[in-house]
Amino acid sequence: MLGGIGPVVSDQYGHYEIMATATGSKNVVAHKDGFRDRTETVNISGLGTGYAATCNFQGTKGLIPNAPDMWYALDCVNLWLYPPNPDTGLDMWTALDVINAWLYPLQ
Repeated sequence: MLGGIGPVVSDQYGHYEIMATATGSKNVVAHKDGFRDRTETVNISGLGTGYAATCNFQGTKGLIPNAPDMWYALDCVNLWLYPPNPDTGLDMWTALDVINAWLYPLQ
């Protein structure tokens, strides 16, 4: 969902397209059943394909399970401390979000 426009469904690779109807700062919300919603803010400077914004809900923007187990949380801490590359590494805040999801799972 982009600033109230949508929702749209991604393909099997996670790619999707949302057409903005106005310029400005917009929130893109990713949702998947069993996971916590994640939001990314994009700035739409113009309309049309030449102004396309690419969102990537992987790495630090990745979806977090509603009830991850301890091993998932520890793997995320490792991805923060020892990122294999910038695209799959996590920041401290995302690792803490996963730990919070482990400690306080949503059902």
